[in-house]
Amino acid sequence: MKSQRNDLFEAIHAAGLDPREFELAEEDGDRRLHHRWSESYFVIGGGHGHFVGRYVVGDDSPRAYEVHIWPVLVDRVRGWLDAVKRDLETPDLWAELGGNRELLAPAAGTDVENTPFTSDEQAEIARQLRELKQYVHDAYSLSEEETLALHARLDYLEEAAARLARIDWRNVVVGAMFTILVEAVLPPDAVRGIFVVLLKTLAHFFGHGMPGSLAP
Repeated sequence: MKSQRNDLFEAIHAAGLDPREFELAEEDGDRRLHHRWSESYFVIGGGHGHFVGRYVVGDDSPRAYEVHIWPVLVDRVRGWLDAVKRDLETPDLWAELGGNRELLAPAAGTDVENTPFTSDEQAEIARQLRELKQYVHDAYSLSEEETLALHARLDYLEEAAARLARIDWRNVVVGAMFTILVEAVLPPDAVRGIFVVLLKTLAHFFGHGMPGSLAP
């Protein structure tokens, strides 16, 4: 019914999502509400007095449902929409790291050997890491405990640059990042921002463009 389709439209809008990003289509006699840019969908089957179907949020497995009145079904859709919104707003940190870690690998066509950093390079790494600390302080509201944990890891990277060759140091950087991910040392949004900034500002040591800077 038109009124029921409007209920779904209004539920999408109330969830803070854009109805234009959804499609309501027929699927084997059922109705399928699908988010266009993800794998999320909600299938409405059955009819008056007995609605059945399934739904998916992101890359989760399908879940079945069964309700008997339309208002309860709309509540189910609202819950699904809230979950879809959280999924869309949650960064995939493993994919983020996988996509950016190549910035710390030797660039194609360059001849980067596993040589020690020069004294000038060590000084630049120390400066970049200090700038990163200030960037995090200004950009994120971290607790004292979170700040100390991050600083300890960045201080370790600075110390390691003085004694490790560049390829070995790169592996330590990537390992430190994975540790932050696994141990949930920082909030997810802070982790993603720090990863991207750190990788892009230090990537030139491995043949990726010119030196970067965190300075505005």
